[in-house]
Amino acid sequence: MNHEQVPEHFTQQVLDTLQLDACRQAQALLDEHAHNLLPLLHAELIRQHLENCSDCRALHTAIVMLNARLPALQSLRVPQGFTASVMQRTVLQEVTRRHEQKPRRFVAWLMRPRFALESAYAMTVIVMLFSDLTGVNAFDTFDPALWERARPRFPESAMTFEHLSTQLSEQAEQQTEKMTTKYDDTARAIESWTREKYTAFREQYTALMR
Repeated sequence: MNHEQVPEHFTQQVLDTLQLDACRQAQALLDEHAHNLLPLLHAELIRQHLENCSDCRALHTAIVMLNARLPALQSLRVPQGFTASVMQRTVLQEVTRRHEQKPRRFVAWLMRPRFALESAYAMTVIVMLFSDLTGVNAFDTFDPALWERARPRFPESAMTFEHLSTQLSEQAEQQTEKMTTKYDDTARAIESWTREKYTAFREQYTALMR
């Protein structure tokens, strides 16, 4: 390509782009122009554009003809129950869509950088509580030697059903008390952290508003 042809080619591209933009803007207003709903200035600009653009003029003619024929068409009778069926399908599709999006939303919420640390802390607390409740490490596999270490705690002479039930009940109460204590501590820690973050945010917002 010669250097002398570049300005002409570039100018033609600019003109074509401007023509496309003008057509898109005019076509968006053709229906209102056909119903005489545009302000005088906009209507005059559309009229001038239609005089110089054959494509938009043909589209405007088609819109005018269609608007003239629409009132003459016979209205179709909707079958009984059609509206209720459409509403039922719409509601069902919306419920299905929300149900499918809930897991993705929850995972996305956990993976947000703002809550990544809090999510990891919460999962760690859950694992710790589960480990204390079961008496074994949640990340360990079952160790056959675990029962051998636990056997001295329950002498065979006292291994009656009532005695074993009482000991298990006491252990369950102790584990429940530990779990409740840890839950309360975690809740207070999260509440304190939330209050500090809110106070800091409020101070920053107040400073910006000043």
